[in-house]
This record gives sequence, structure tokens and C-alpha cells, in this order.
Amino acid sequence: MKIRSINRFISVTGSGLYCAEGDFYLDPSRPVHKAIVTHAHADHATRNSGTIHCTTATRMLMMARYRDKIASRFMDVEYGKPIEMGRVKVSLHPAGHMLGSCQVRMEHQGTVYLYTGDFKTQSDSSAEPFELVKADVLITETTFANPDYIHPEAEAEIQKIRNIDGLLLIGAYVMGKAQRITRLITRHCPERTVFVHPEVGRFHNVYRESGMELGDWLHYRRKDFLDAKNAICIVPPPALSRYTRASNIHKIFATGWKKSPIPCDSILQISDHADWNELLAVVEQIKPRQIFTLHGDGSHLKRHLENTVEVFLLDR
Repeated sequence: MKIRSINRFISVTGSGLYCAEGDFYLDPSRPVHKAIVTHAHADHATRNSGTIHCTTATRMLMMARYRDKIASRFMDVEYGKPIEMGRVKVSLHPAGHMLGSCQVRMEHQGTVYLYTGDFKTQSDSSAEPFELVKADVLITETTFANPDYIHPEAEAEIQKIRNIDGLLLIGAYVMGKAQRITRLITRHCPERTVFVHPEVGRFHNVYRESGMELGDWLHYRRKDFLDAKNAICIVPPPALSRYTRASNIHKIFATGWKKSPIPCDSILQISDHADWNELLAVVEQIKPRQIFTLHGDGSHLKRHLENTVEVFLLDR
């Protein structure tokens, strides 16, 4: 059964999750007067809300994405530093999803609520590591909340490219995934020269400005890439489809899903979301009294935990 509120503390509205006691929205889907944004991906980081509370890295990435097309007042919040928002004590904690991503801990009248945003616990040297936060009520994403999804370790998955000779194109989302792939290649496949597409490069620059080093990489120049031996170019997903007829270039798509939505020669099954085992482990360690699910199908989790904890499917 889907519901539309959490103990009257958080309500599901047309703009997203709203906390009346703190008078703010969590990752609103449209501009609102006050928002907490967990990370800079477009499906969570709507531009032009009046005030946006987020980490410094998320602000920098949003500014890089929207450039001069964003009119918001940003309030940078440090990890772990409590702030008062209305009658709610709020703090942000690393989510492990990408640079600057956070979980939102909310405390009100002795009850602790935790909104995970997008998260993963798998190791990732391009993001702040996930922090376990205890809570009475857990509001979690369930993108891969299915026993069929047990993600391989990224360090092992990246070894696939060692068996592919010649030029490679890797399609990856330009913010978060592309930087993780770059760091994995430069660390585990140092014999490869890495080029990045301009749309990827501008976010690489933000990572560098934030002190998050990704290893040695070069801005893409077509001739330099084609003349190189065993070079890799990381491109946005739409750019990958433009090379479908290039038989001399092996095309890979990086995705947590088992099949690529874009024609390619192979996939790197590397995900920035928690898989089934990660999700169960986090639930076991947090030990919440109640769980509310969103951003995916929570029905498998509900059935799995039906004898131990209440699970509700939160209709967003």
C-alpha cells in the first residue's frame, strides 16, 4: 500500500517531500521557497528554488551544470554540523553516491528521521564514503532493491578493459559516474591514456577544484584520440550512439543495470546506487522502527522484512 505522509512529519506533495515542522522540501521536483538538495543530479537538484541548503561540492556542481541559468540563494552546510530549521534539528552526512552527496538526518521531538537520498556503501575513491547514521525512521531509495541485483566490485569490473585492445569509448553520465570511471581507470589501468569529452571535462574540473583528484586525464581532441594506442575516451551517453558504425572502436556503457539502453559492444556493471545486499546491510545496522521507500520499487524489501519491521511504499 502506498501512503502519502510519514507520521505527519513529512508529506508527499506535488513538489516532492515536504517537512512542515522545518518548512523545507527534500530534493523537490520543482522550484520551492526552501529546499535541501542531497546531490547535484538533475532529478534531485531542481534549479531556482528560493534557498537551497546543500554541501559546498553540490553547490559547485549545480553551478557548473546550470551556469548562469540558476537564481537561488545557496546555504552551504558542512557534513555533520547540525543546523536548526524551524523546529527540526538537521544535519547532512556523506551518502557515498557521488562527490558532495548527502543523507539528511532530521530530529524532532525525540524521533530521528533519516532520508538517504541516493546512496551506496561500495568503495569509491571519487566520493566521500558512506556514513552510517542511526535513525528511528528510515526513508530510503530503492533503485536496486531486488535480489536479482548484486553488483560486482567496481575494482574487479574495471579489469574488463584490460582484455580489450585498441581504442575504447566509454559512455557514462557526465556527473558522478564519469568521474568514478576515470579514477578507476587511472588507478587500476595506468597503461591507458584517458581522454574526456568537453561535457565531462567541466565536471572533472569541479572535482579538481574540490580537491578530489581523478588521476591523469586529457581533454578530448579527435586527432589525438584516434592517433593514440590503447586510448580511452569517456563520453556522455548520447555521444556513444554516434559511433555505432565505428568498427575500429570498442563501445562500452557504464551502468548498474544488466542491459544497456544504448547500443554498445559491452557494459561495465558499475553502479552508484546501493544493491540488494548493501540495502539489507544498512537496514540491519540502522535498525529503524519504520522504513519508507521511494525512487524505485520497494515491494521486494517490504516482503523480505515483513516479519521484522514495518515497510511502507512512499508514493512520491
